[in-house]
Amino acid sequence: TLAVPHRTQIIYSTDIATIIMHLRIRPGSVVVEAGTGSGSLSHSFARSVAPTGRLFTFDFHKGRAEEARQEFANNGLQSVITNGWRDACSTNTEADGLTGLEEGNEAPVAGFGLAQHSVDAVFLDLPAPWAAVGNVMQVLKPDGILCTFSPCIEQTQRLCEKLREDPLDFVDIRTVEALTRFY
Repeated sequence: TLAVPHRTQIIYSTDIATIIMHLRIRPGSVVVEAGTGSGSLSHSFARSVAPTGRLFTFDFHKGRAEEARQEFANNGLQSVITNGWRDACSTNTEADGLTGLEEGNEAPVAGFGLAQHSVDAVFLDLPAPWAAVGNVMQVLKPDGILCTFSPCIEQTQRLCEKLREDPLDFVDIRTVEALTRFY
């Protein structure tokens, strides 16, 4: 976490451990992350799903997605991580297999581009996570887990309202705050 370049605010080890535990990520898991940012959490996800799992991580900002791709390659993680330039908040339910970083794209590709019900866990680090719920429902397995990281309680409240709407099937909605205290 501390060794990665800080392109954005990073998620630190206490939160990373809490996120991985609550998402029940283990070797062989397939995970989607929207909001790659500095890639701090991505590296931990990759270590957790390896050697047989997969992380699909997407960022809305092309420059960050390209820098993250290079960093993942430099760290030998390209066999575990697929990253790209996608807009998780624009609905697209097609499994297009695109990363968005293909030559000629002038805007991020909408959605996750993965097959229906193919993902064990989804993590969202987005300003408006409620806007991505349609894409989450497309790719998340029926027994899959969604986790979001929101610095403002208003974001959390709005997402919880969205998750409680019909016909969404979210049954265990909770808010967790992780603190580190040294004694």
